[in-house]
Amino acid sequence: MGIFHSHLFANWQVPIPRSQHSGRYTPVTFRQKTYVDGAFAPLFNEVKELSNAIQMAIPGSQGRNAVYQHRDLSYGLVAAVDIENFSRANTLGQVLLQKRLSRVLDIAARRARLDRASWYCQPRGDGELAVLPHGVRVATVLADFTDRLVEALAQSTMTYLDGPRLRIRVAMHHGTLAPGAFGPAGDAPIVACRLLDAAAARAALRANPTANLVLVISDRLYQDVIQTRFNGLEPARFRPIRTTAKGATYCGYLCVGTPRDPGATQLRPAAGQ
Repeated sequence: MGIFHSHLFANWQVPIPRSQHSGRYTPVTFRQKTYVDGAFAPLFNEVKELSNAIQMAIPGSQGRNAVYQHRDLSYGLVAAVDIENFSRANTLGQVLLQKRLSRVLDIAARRARLDRASWYCQPRGDGELAVLPHGVRVATVLADFTDRLVEALAQSTMTYLDGPRLRIRVAMHHGTLAPGAFGPAGDAPIVACRLLDAAAARAALRANPTANLVLVISDRLYQDVIQTRFNGLEPARFRPIRTTAKGATYCGYLCVGTPRDPGATQLRPAAGQ
């Protein structure tokens, strides 16, 4: 990435890539006008917005984290997301990856006509656990949102050629939920997180270096939604997996990339499907 110099910003010493012909480290504030090699302009703009990224990571800030208001047992859709090799990145790289993940999730939701502000999002450091609102169209989330997420990730990769590459695993389950002291409890978040951490999911992402996303869904979602083929969902794109964690076995289905058949007629389900 070339030689780095630093921008001092809100008590952060942030390295910015510089042209390879220069070897000096020059701390400056963002209020100063500093030449940045055009190839690194997107990364420079990201670092200028670090304050927004940090603020967005705080629960409840900017409407990012809707309050989980259900006081009794409920039934809903949970999505868990994890960034590949997050712990291997340095501190700046981790902050940038978090910011890019937040951005691509917002873009994908907006393009799929979903309101991310209404999701209850629990940060996980290298990802998030989201509880979608009741009445959300499950087929829309599985097909449209995931497909748009694949597109947004590809665009992010092309935009930030010199930064850490954002590749993710996504897991979903539709099941029981109940309020807990540290967030939602129940079958839905547990199954989603177990499938997210499955060795088969990690291996699938490693085995497909050109892909930016691996989707894992519960057996129930596959049987109830994927097999309907609503919204262009293609069952043939999935393969079954099984994982064991803490003495329990979880069954699901895995898909590399989009779960849709590009040539399929997109049937739209009724509300709540």
